[in-house]
Amino acid sequence: MDGICHVEDREDVPYKNGFDTKTKEFQFLEELDIQPTQGDTLFLITPKSSRSLNSQFKREESVYMHPSLGFNENEEVTISSTCGSVKLKVKNCNDVREDSVLIYSGTKGVNNLTNSKHSLEGKCAMFQEEKVKVRRG
Repeated sequence: MDGICHVEDREDVPYKNGFDTKTKEFQFLEELDIQPTQGDTLFLITPKSSRSLNSQFKREESVYMHPSLGFNENEEVTISSTCGSVKLKVKNCNDVREDSVLIYSGTKGVNNLTNSKHSLEGKCAMFQEEKVKVRRG
């Protein structure tokens, strides 16, 4: 009625009554249990871009990869996961780990690579842990 969308049953202050742990305190992970990638499978990293606010403005159009993976700058590649695929141009970047690819959030088609499984821990935050394969063309 007032031109504003209101969400029902929303906490005014998130986690004001504590976190969903036994102590109600936030718990940092002591160790991260990540299985190494196998063969040509790589971890997918999808952070926000520092050059845009989400995807409303200039959108990224590349996949960032470590040069040791053997792909040429601006070479078109297909990145695929169990959910789908996307074609992007390569930008070689020494800052990206050799077992990972980085595609900025908002890049056209990046959502094809991720599922919509909700996390049971993050009050229905999206949980995305996808591994991908990269091939030429």
